[in-house]
Amino acid sequence: MRKKLAGVALAFGAVFLPSTSCLAESDSESESQQPSAELPVAEASPSEKLSSSFFRPGIFSKIAKIVSGSVATDDIPSLQKEAEAGNPEAQFILGFIYAKGKGVVQDNLKAAELWGEAADHGHVLAQHNLGILYEEGAGVPQDYAKAAEFYKKAASGGNAEAEYNLGTLYERGEGVQQDAGKATELYQKAAAQGNVDAEYNLANDYAKGDGVPQNYAKAVDLFEKAAAQGDSQAQYNLGILYEHGKGVGKSYAKAASLYRMAAEQDDAQAAYNLAVLYEHGLGVPKNYFKAAEYYQKASDRGYADAQYNLGNAYVNGEGVPQNNTKAVALWQKSADQGYALAQLNLAQAYEQGVGIEQDYGKAAEFYKKAADQGNTKAQKALEELYKAHTELRSQEGLGMAYEQGQGVPQDLVKAAEFYKKAADRGDEKAQLALEDLYVQHPELRAQEYVNSPSELAKPILPESDSEGSKGEDKDL
Repeated sequence: MRKKLAGVALAFGAVFLPSTSCLAESDSESESQQPSAELPVAEASPSEKLSSSFFRPGIFSKIAKIVSGSVATDDIPSLQKEAEAGNPEAQFILGFIYAKGKGVVQDNLKAAELWGEAADHGHVLAQHNLGILYEEGAGVPQDYAKAAEFYKKAASGGNAEAEYNLGTLYERGEGVQQDAGKATELYQKAAAQGNVDAEYNLANDYAKGDGVPQNYAKAVDLFEKAAAQGDSQAQYNLGILYEHGKGVGKSYAKAASLYRMAAEQDDAQAAYNLAVLYEHGLGVPKNYFKAAEYYQKASDRGYADAQYNLGNAYVNGEGVPQNNTKAVALWQKSADQGYALAQLNLAQAYEQGVGIEQDYGKAAEFYKKAADQGNTKAQKALEELYKAHTELRSQEGLGMAYEQGQGVPQDLVKAAEFYKKAADRGDEKAQLALEDLYVQHPELRAQEYVNSPSELAKPILPESDSEGSKGEDKDL
């Protein structure tokens, strides 16, 4: 079970779309462009919270760590004879051959049978591997209690991988009673034998004080050991600690070096953090091209923060050719993952018709999504949009009013009409309300509504703010 330190420092990489008829342009006169006084950019404070990004290696990648070398397929007949004669080593090796499908048809059930026989003879590696099969439900029914039983047997024989795997079961409370202290104890034993996964998990325990007193210095020491073995998540987390000066002297340069190592192993968060450092010249020379390169790497792996910042880079033409259409496409990807700042920028793009066809309904939809997450700029922008286009506010609200008879005579036909207008704009709440209304009154579904309420005002273009403004940074 692998976890990452949450919190990405300095996620203040880009500007919002201003509330004007055009998108913000970068200031070519100054490399160190300052944010406007109205919307100051505040450096995000470091986060100490750990996220639960679990790392579960593939089941046979674990086994491969234990069994080194290769087995010649012409040895299989002799191994089968030895295994049938009760030789636990032969049973173990033959089980591995079946698990890997080397010279035989891959067969987890056969592997489980052979490892079970070897485990009964006290073969530690067979006990560990059998635990994996039960944990993963490969060749045998998934059974965490059985997995714990065999991990315990192997751990009692000093097997580091079994100690680590048993620790993950205690941490999650699968097959055993959840016990963070016991998990930490097992990680310590495995880490003492150089198990990289145990070093990583134990480092996280010290970083957040889970099962042990919080101790960033110990976390740094353990992350360094795991990072030295090429563990990308350890490199990323160690970079976080260097960036914030937790348990070690603060160093953006060291953080950048560690992020780069992890990014080269396709760690999206590390690529994103490195991009932010390049964008702001922290620990590395300021370089928008490098920033865009690493935002792209993280964006390609679906990282919402990177998609948002890369979109902003396209708006400003920083490190990439200026392209509003690409910016909008990236914000859409980020917004679809619930990223409030991307929803805000996308709403402004729809409102202004920049990079995409103007659509006030869509603008209201995305303002509302960001506003519902507490984004004050979205809340204010949505209120202004409602003032200019009262029909955007009224269609869903009037639908509810007519359905429930609140302030107006109850009229289900009119309720359906207003819900449908809002639903046609992509309003999810209106879509659900309309569907519920149709379920309760199926006769309404077949009717067509062609008359628009005379009281609704026609859309008008909002007045532009000629000065524009820049947005604040991502809140951590």
